[in-house]
This record gives sequence, C-alpha cells and structure tokens, in this order.
Amino acid sequence: KKPVLGCFSADFNGKAARWAKVYDTIHYSWVHSLTETYDHGYLISGQVDALPGVAKTHAWIIKTDINGNKLWEKRIFDKNTITATENIEQTPDGGFMVIGSTTQYDSAATDIMFIKLDACFNKEWCTILSTPDNPDYGIKVVQVSDGYIGLLSYYQDLDNMRVWTIKLDNSGTVIWHKVYFQDDPGYRNEQSRDILITPDGGLLVTADGYYDPIGGWNGKLRSVLIKTDNQGNEQWITRWGEATDYRSFIPIFPVTDEQGYYFCTATHYQKLPVEGYVPAFIKTSPDGEAAFSADLMSGTEAGIANSLHFLYPDTLVLACGWKKPFENYQQGVIKCDTAGNVIKTKILLDNVQNTFMGSALTFDKKLLLGGGFVIGRPNYCIYLFKVNSNLELDSTYTAPRNYDSLCPHPIVSDTMGLEGCGIYTSLPDPIVQPDVFKIKAYPVPAKDRFTIQIPEQLLAASSMGGVNINTIYHQWDKTTLQIIDINGRVVYDKVVYFNEKEVEINCSAWPAGFYAARLAYKNMKVGEVKVMVVK
Repeated sequence: KKPVLGCFSADFNGKAARWAKVYDTIHYSWVHSLTETYDHGYLISGQVDALPGVAKTHAWIIKTDINGNKLWEKRIFDKNTITATENIEQTPDGGFMVIGSTTQYDSAATDIMFIKLDACFNKEWCTILSTPDNPDYGIKVVQVSDGYIGLLSYYQDLDNMRVWTIKLDNSGTVIWHKVYFQDDPGYRNEQSRDILITPDGGLLVTADGYYDPIGGWNGKLRSVLIKTDNQGNEQWITRWGEATDYRSFIPIFPVTDEQGYYFCTATHYQKLPVEGYVPAFIKTSPDGEAAFSADLMSGTEAGIANSLHFLYPDTLVLACGWKKPFENYQQGVIKCDTAGNVIKTKILLDNVQNTFMGSALTFDKKLLLGGGFVIGRPNYCIYLFKVNSNLELDSTYTAPRNYDSLCPHPIVSDTMGLEGCGIYTSLPDPIVQPDVFKIKAYPVPAKDRFTIQIPEQLLAASSMGGVNINTIYHQWDKTTLQIIDINGRVVYDKVVYFNEKEVEINCSAWPAGFYAARLAYKNMKVGEVKVMVVK
C-alpha cells in the first residue's frame, strides 16, 4: 500500500466540505503542532508510530501550501532510533527551531532534542540533552532576542523534578536551566504543558499536577501557572482554583488580552449535573490571581479543550472534544466571548476517539486544526481542517502563490538524521555546584612548576538591570590563560583549546610571591585562582 494524500469532497457529517485534508501512511500517525510559515503555507509537525518489525517511530514534518496540498515532507528517521517532534517555531531568519525527543543516544529512554534548520530545512545545528535511563521530553520552544527557551518535562528526574525551562543561545549552547515546584512539598505528578513570552519579557509556564498542602497522596488535580523573569526565575505561582476547589488540567495555549490578563484552556472536572470533564477556559490576572473560569458545555462525561485563540479582542475560538451520556464522542470548534458565553458551536468530527492536537490561527483569522484519527481506515491518519470566523469550513484560495522563496532552490522530500549533535549529559548549577566552574592550581605553594586545571564548563557572571546573570559555556573553541604578578604585569600568556584540561607552567625563574591565574573567554573573566611561588 502506497502513502496517499487526499482531499475530501464531503465532511464527516455528510455536509458539503470545502477544506478538509487527510495525510495517510500504512502506519499510525499523529499531529503534535501546526505552524503557519512566512509564505502562508503550513507545517504539520507529526509522528509516525511504525509497525513492529518494519521501522521505528519517527518524526514526520509536512509542508503544505495555503490550501493544505503537500509541497514536501521531511522525516527524522533512523532504523534504530525513536524520534518525535513536539513543536516547530518559525525564526526571524526564515528558518525553523524544532523541539522534541529521541533515543539516538539512550536506547532505554527518550532524550530532549533541539534542531535549528535554515530556510531550506537543512540542519544548522542540533543539541541533545541526555540523562541516561530517564525519559525526558521537549514540550515547546519559544524564541527570545538572544536565543531560545525550551519547556521540558521530567528532565534529570522522573519523580520530583518534572517541570523545567532551559535557555540555549543562537548556536545551541546551554545558557541556564531552571526547575520549578521545589519549594512546596505538596505537588505530585506535575506535568509541563505550555510556555508564553509575557509582555514584560518574562515567561508564563503552564503545568498541572496533584496538590496536597501536607504533601500526602490525597491531592487534587489542578492547573498551575508560573510567572518568571527573563532568566526563568520564579516571580509568582498560582495553583488555579485552590480557593474555590475548581479542579482542572491541561492548561495550554496561553495568551494575553489588552489588559494583560492571561487566558488558557482548562479541562474542568465536575460532579454535577454529570460527573466528568468539561471543555473550559481560565482567566488569570497579571499578578497571578485566579480571576475567572468558564465552562463551555454542561453535562459532558468526557471533554477536553485543546486550543485557545483570540479571534477578536472580545472573542475566543477553542478547539474542543466532548461526549454526553449515550452520545458519540465529537470534535469541533466553539466560539465564545471572554465571559464564556457561547456564540456558536461547530461539529467537525462525529464518533471518533482521539482529539485535535495541533492548532494555529492564520494571518487572515482562519483556524487551522489537526489531529490523528481513525475514520474508515484501519490506522490513525493525520486530518487537517481550516474553518473561517463563522466556524464554517473555509474555501480554497485560487490566486497563485510562491512558496519557500527564502530558499534559493526547491526543497525536496527526504530523511535527516541526528549526526553531529552537541550532547549534554549533565548540566551543573553554579549555585548548587560552584566547584564545577572553578579553575584550580596544584601544588600550592609551588617552587619550580605548577599545573592549572581547566574546568569542564566555563561560568561567566555579569549583571544587567540589577539582575545577576550566570552564563554557562559547555563547549568552546579556545580560551586565554594569563598569569599576572603582584604589580599587574602579565608573566605568562597562553591560548588554551577545548581539549586541553591541564596546563603545566614553569615558574622556576619567577621571583617568590603571589600570582593570579586568570582564564578569559570572549573577553570575559571565567575563572581565577591565586598561586604562591616560593624559593
């Protein structure tokens, strides 16, 4: 059976359809995210769960035109490796940043992968964060002025440290990493969900987890919002609904309104009129107060809200799934105002078990939705819908368009690997493990010779706007080692390359006294140690 790309002439409720697509393989395929590109085409970030004995699960990225017709596809594939892309972001240079997971260097569990691609979808660099035997996941990536910030889950610790942010510079070098929920013993089974760059340049991290104030096993599942500064340092944390016992989870697609309030989805657990889960959204004030919640349906025994966008300043549009007693599970779109009053509901799929996983609001206010579903086939295929502001299936565009114009040649479908990635197997914290970043000298005092030990990681400390910033360099090309006497004269100067971990220095001709050994990288001091020479 060959892969098939088809366009339906009717939707799945028997009505006329103008915009619905299916992307089929012989395996099981899923959508993780949707991205509108600079040329108004779309990127589908997917995954193929291959059949046992045929191939491994691998990432599947599809580029389409504005009408959903496939232009090309890329697969991140190795017959011995599992890969999955969770999120793709367009970068200002016309390229793309990918975050996901791979077993390339740890066959027992997934590691986190970042891949920077140019406008032709060629790999510029990739970085893998590996903690052996621990399943780690890259959830989402956002771009900041000097690099990228990723949201991670389970990184380094499956049980107690489960929600992380990490910053990489524009070359893929790790700058800092932060873990949350460490000051309160009441959390259990926390899960990273989404991340947003806030208007003040900080971060809003969304998560959920079971919370019990005394740290027991009777916790209630709650959505959690964490506001940080631009270095990932926590400013406030909101256990949403704690005061009202409002229980919810999967807070995703955070956005801000004109007053600075945060909106995001929330799947609400309730007992009446029917015990079950209800598609909903929550609103949080700029300083972290739980302001408002809205259920978009009533009486559902199963339900989920899995995307939220501002269609207009006073209008929201959400992709949702729901099931009422004795009815089929349905997938569709809900349009409402910011007070939760439903304006219109549109059913797109009836009698399906999975849910929409990808969503994007296009430049012309159309909602793009994607997911993996079984509909008249023996396997899960990727389905893509686009609806207009009236929640009707959109019409196709007929004007000719030029795609991938930033690439000087046509982009072809092919497979890429993860060769040549930078790999981090441990990321020490300069506050918790300061000795890791220190240069050392021995023997001290020295008589004829002494040796300088170069640290495995370099730490450059600086201050900006009253905020102390620690920049950690795990890889570098070369540094400069200087020895300075008590009068400030340089008595020794040497370029030290990355693979040089020790430098032996002959001091037999130096006068007795104290000397300072200083290590510099990019004109920044990254280490200093004093040496006493005796005669």
